Formats: sequence, structure tokens, C-alpha cells
Amino acid sequence: MSSFVSRAAAIFLFAATAHAQTSSSQLVARVDARYANVRTYNHAFTQTFVARAYNTTKVERGTMSLARPSSMSFVYQNGNRITVTGTSVTAVTNGQTMTQQISQTQFPALSFLTGQTSLASSFTFTDPPIPFQGGLILVGTPIQPMGQYTKALFYVDSQTSDVRRITLVDAQRNTNTFDL
Repeated sequence: MSSFVSRAAAIFLFAATAHAQTSSSQLVARVDARYANVRTYNHAFTQTFVARAYNTTKVERGTMSLARPSSMSFVYQNGNRITVTGTSVTAVTNGQTMTQQISQTQFPALSFLTGQTSLASSFTFTDPPIPFQGGLILVGTPIQPMGQYTKALFYVDSQTSDVRRITLVDAQRNTNTFDL
């Protein structure tokens, strides 16, 4: 039994040491490189919005699709849809359609996936990244101040450099989390 405990402790220490040796800039470079050559991407997601002032949580599920160089869509199970192109965002909610002109710099927490921006050019990150089971968390502050959020947390898989989760935190500490 003690050899099992010793091996488990050694594995934990090795993982902790490997994480400790990774800087935010190294991890950001790995994530940017991971998504640089992706042309299409389809993945189920769960979005969880927590409004602290009202003590409410809203959970929605759907499918996120990317087609580079500049198209991203979120199709929710309830029929709602958000489509982002290089120049506009269109939301279809309860049968009503609204389109707004945008620039990719307005959504850097997600637009790095479309190849229009990179994490390195959109955020400053704290060092070192924070460990979580299976990876590291990059804590980023947008280079250009944003009304939608003040911090973005990117949960990065240590093995694949895939972003598993993105949590956006606004000035009131509300959170909008996308689990991919």
C-alpha cells in the first residue's frame, strides 16, 4: 500500500512541477498554435450565466460551430441562435432577429477561435497559470477595456492545449461560462 501512495505522490509532484514550469506566455502560445490551423470546429457546449445581484443561474445547451476565417455560431437547444461573422452579430431569440455591426475586437474571448484575433494580442495574463485537474487556467484582462467583462478565464487542457472552458467575469462579478 505504501508503494502505491508513494507512486501517487510522485505523480502529483511531477504534475505540479510541470505546471509550475509553464508560464502564461508559453501556455498562450500553445493555445494560439493549437487553434491556428483549425478550419472548422463543431462542439456541444453548456452556457451557465450567474447573476449575483439576483442570485439566479441560467443554464443553456447547444452546439457551437466555427468556419474560418471569421464565422462562429451558437445554436441553442431552445431554438435561439447567435451568429458572428467578421462584421456583424445576429441573434435570433424567440423568433425575433436582431443584427448589430461589430468588430472582432469586441469579442476577443471567443474570436480567437475564428482566427481573427489571438489570445496573445487580446489579453494580458497573470503569471503563473492556476492549476486545475487536467490543466491550467489562464487569467486574462482584455487589453482594450470591455463593458461586457473585466476578466476572462481560459481552462486549458495540459495534454491537448484545447480550451475546455471559458469564464467571463464582469464588473459586478457576474459570470458567463462556456463549457466546451
